[in-house]
Amino acid sequence: MQVDGTHQDAAHHISQAMLHTLKTLVIVTILADSSAGGTDGFSIPSQNSPTSSTGTAIRAELSKHTCHVTSTDAVEAYRLLQTGNFTEARVKLQSALRIAEASAVPEPINRACLMNMMGFVELQHRRPDLAIGWFERGLELKPLSDSLAALLTSNLASTLCDLNQLDRAEEIARRAIRLSERAFGSDDPEVTFPQTTLAFIYVARGEYASAESILRRVFDQAERTWSPMSYEVSVAANNLAFIYFVRGAYAGARDLFQKSLAGLESNPMRARDEIPLTQAALAASCAAGGRDREANMWMERALAYAQQELRSKDPAVPAILERVAVARFFQRDYKSGRKLFDGAITGLEALYGSGSQQVQDALGRYSDLLGKTGDKSLAKKVEQRRKALAMLP
Repeated sequence: MQVDGTHQDAAHHISQAMLHTLKTLVIVTILADSSAGGTDGFSIPSQNSPTSSTGTAIRAELSKHTCHVTSTDAVEAYRLLQTGNFTEARVKLQSALRIAEASAVPEPINRACLMNMMGFVELQHRRPDLAIGWFERGLELKPLSDSLAALLTSNLASTLCDLNQLDRAEEIARRAIRLSERAFGSDDPEVTFPQTTLAFIYVARGEYASAESILRRVFDQAERTWSPMSYEVSVAANNLAFIYFVRGAYAGARDLFQKSLAGLESNPMRARDEIPLTQAALAASCAAGGRDREANMWMERALAYAQQELRSKDPAVPAILERVAVARFFQRDYKSGRKLFDGAITGLEALYGSGSQQVQDALGRYSDLLGKTGDKSLAKKVEQRRKALAMLP
């Protein structure tokens, strides 16, 4: 299909919106090991426990590194993390850390594991600056195993990428790749996590060809490692589809989003947010390719799923609304698109506050899209609102 100027502009816009969405989806993948001794402690098993995330990968634990912590608070924190009770988990982790630091036996590895989980919890509370502090503190402890150092370094790089500190994020991501290769081997799936972070650093800079080459390798590795309908292959397909979309290869993006969605729907407990997000991305791919009937179907499904399955204050909801809004802009249904985008911004205000960086960024994307599609007057008003918020203390 020939891509006209409007489609190119909308494709650039959704690249920023979708990148933001991918980086805010942080998935906990701690897995229990019953052989650890019931309530006496917990372990992270080394087999049959792949971990992954969407976009830049933040992980609470590493599948090939065992942390065995015996305090009651640590065990309870682990259980709370598994069930998504992050506020309570934070309290238990703080207690477990106080116990570990007061112990006569230093146990730096277990302390670093707890600090890594604290960083993960802070990210759930949208406090990336605090998360960085925990990852850095964990890395300062010595001695650490290569695998744990790789995990902490990878999580630090991902968080820096989320904060748009791209130069430092790239340096740390490359270090995480080297550590992972040393700990596991260059062909091990663990290496794909920092590689994915590096790819999204390239995306943030608009270097899509470099990002695509990395994400293609990650996808090929995932297909060699896991089953076709696995969550891991689905995430890798989703990331690669995103790059295809940004580069205007809408048919290829559509095929990969459909492949991703099939796998995500086979893993609903792990992919609750990603299912409607992918449905909305698939809608945009169809709309960009002139397949309006399919686009409308996927938009309806994404919005219905979000309404039925997600909490009103789930961070994925504004992202879903924004993706569907962009699909409407592709269809040149600007009235519906504006209504959806307004709803997305309202949702961000409820989540983060009216003057938050998340709201300012969304207003910037909205203004850009309005300007590129001809509504110069409204684009100016939205940009003025963004600038006013940016000047607030």
